[in-house]
Amino acid sequence: MNRTVFLLFLATLFWSLSLHGESNDVKEKALQGNVDAEFDLGVIYYNGQGVKQNYQKALKWYHKAALQGDAEAQFNLGIMYYRGQGATRNYKESAHWFQKAASQHYAEAQYHLGILYNKGVGVEQSAQEALKWFLKAAKQGEVKSQYNVGVFYRDGRGVLKDNSKAAEWLHKAARQNLPNAQNDLGLLYLTGSGVAQIDDIAINLFRDAAKLGYADAQNNLAVMYGNGRGVPQDIAVAYMWLILANHNGNSNAKSGMAELKREMTSKQLTIAKTSAQRCLDSNYKLCYILKSERSGS
Repeated sequence: MNRTVFLLFLATLFWSLSLHGESNDVKEKALQGNVDAEFDLGVIYYNGQGVKQNYQKALKWYHKAALQGDAEAQFNLGIMYYRGQGATRNYKESAHWFQKAASQHYAEAQYHLGILYNKGVGVEQSAQEALKWFLKAAKQGEVKSQYNVGVFYRDGRGVLKDNSKAAEWLHKAARQNLPNAQNDLGLLYLTGSGVAQIDDIAINLFRDAAKLGYADAQNNLAVMYGNGRGVPQDIAVAYMWLILANHNGNSNAKSGMAELKREMTSKQLTIAKTSAQRCLDSNYKLCYILKSERSGS
């Protein structure tokens, strides 16, 4: 064994022993009914941190902490029952523990409870109840809930349709860089629904979401470039975004590519394909076509 490998082995062994000693200390406190230690022991067993991963033991210790009112433990129990980790999957039990945590203003639990009510899983389906819990979480800044509230107002789900309120909540989620919120808000600006009709804002929102890899926004951005709406018409750039949208699973991109391809030269197709690959390789940082590529110089 060379010296470097031996030192790494010693460091790993020391870290493991330190965790083991720490977990013993936590267990001792947990056995005395310390709620923080009960929760921490649940985390240790759930993640296999210095001990063998054991969902049954994690569930047991989360349950003890949850019974003492620990909201995070209650939420974790809800997740474990929902996934069937450490116990048989039980959506009613999951909803029960999400409700407990949600009633303590735990935003993630409020969001998950909203999901259960929206789907009618473990609880009776109710769009009104779903919206109620999404709103509570959204007001605490939970981004997926902000998006869902926007969608509920846009679609009139569990509430009267109100595009103005939809835009308000989609704005909040879009500012937190949630790509589906950016895309949906872009569509409101494109159609002037609940906001002023402004193509420039729409295309900027589509671009923000597209650069986060969101396929629907990539397709929408392609349509804007293909039609010259909000930007100068550029079928090579449009085709580039359609390639990316198709790569990411947008169902309309393939037919859009076939339609646009009929208008393009072989050089434009080559440029679009090269640019799409560069965009992917750079993780959407270099999504453009160079002038030198167009001119061939």
